[in-house]
Amino acid sequence: MYNTYRMRAVGHFLINNSIPVIANYRSGTKETFDFCADGIPKDAIVCIGTHGNCRSYTDHQRIREGLEFLIENKRPRAVAIYGPAPKDVFGILTNEGIPYQRYETDLV
Repeated sequence: MYNTYRMRAVGHFLINNSIPVIANYRSGTKETFDFCADGIPKDAIVCIGTHGNCRSYTDHQRIREGLEFLIENKRPRAVAIYGPAPKDVFGILTNEGIPYQRYETDLV
């Protein structure tokens, strides 16, 4: 919760100083979906980082459930993904007509 709070606080500061911000969404278990989506505007471009949390089938399921929550509640206009973007997780964006772009990273 604290990291989400800090992320939103920094974003708020930047926006108030006329610096454009793309909101980041990174959730954990179902209990975290609500507060992780707090502060993300509806119909906005959203960034999702998967580095370090997209290794197992369980990770894929959890990320997909979080993404489904985000789509249902925020209906992002587009999604930027940094890190792995497996089709079994992010294929839902194509099905929902939401454009997305994956960005390579050098992180391990």
